[in-house]
Amino acid sequence: MDAMGAGEGDRAKAGVLVSVSPEVAFQVFTREIDLWWKRCPRFRFGGKSPGVLHFEPGVGGRVFESFGMGVEARVHEAGRVKVWDPPSRLVFEWRNVNFAPP
Repeated sequence: MDAMGAGEGDRAKAGVLVSVSPEVAFQVFTREIDLWWKRCPRFRFGGKSPGVLHFEPGVGGRVFESFGMGVEARVHEAGRVKVWDPPSRLVFEWRNVNFAPP
């Protein structure tokens, strides 16, 4: 186990430089994730079908894709927020439908 409590498995870390304040970058990344996250089977549960990607704010919040409205609504949970420290740090798990457990 590492310091974050994760066991064996694949991990990814990415960084990008943007010309906005950390506050704006954090908001766009979390509140507007559905606008910029790729829409294809490799990156979304629904593939090319219309779903909406969401972050629930705070530690333990879900990262999920929702499909439909009202009684017919479906949700696929793709991960959980591990660290929520706006605007400086965000750590979350991500498990796409085609990933092997754990």
